Amino acid sequence: MVLAPPAFIIATQLLIAVADQVPSIDVGPSCRAAATAFGVNQDVGACIQDEKNARDELAKEWNQFSAADRASCTSLVKMGSSGTYTDLITCLEIKRDARRLPKDSGRAGTGAATSGPRSDMPVAPHRQPTQSTVGGGIR
Repeated sequence: MVLAPPAFIIATQLLIAVADQVPSIDVGPSCRAAATAFGVNQDVGACIQDEKNARDELAKEWNQFSAADRASCTSLVKMGSSGTYTDLITCLEIKRDARRLPKDSGRAGTGAATSGPRSDMPVAPHRQPTQSTVGGGIR
């Protein structure tokens, strides 16, 4: 008797297959919304052209991103709206660049106490409160 593979295995294979190509994103709604945001009238056509250029650039770099990141970012960008190619590129670059950061050497958080100031950070001079700020106001 042959058993059918679990549905999640099939779904995963389909997701990876879809992630092999730059997704099709309808940028029209996002460009129209951006054109009228905050009372500033922008050219919808210019936005759409910028998104087309972003898609063309993304198509050149698409295979440089991991399949998992492509699938994840595509889902995130399309969640709740049609999304944009610039959002997709940004998501992919953030995920890629985050992996390139040096690994933490066991310290909790990024602000772990050190024995002194970091040598790569400028030290601000110590400032004493002025008379006008002491006591809660100007005299």
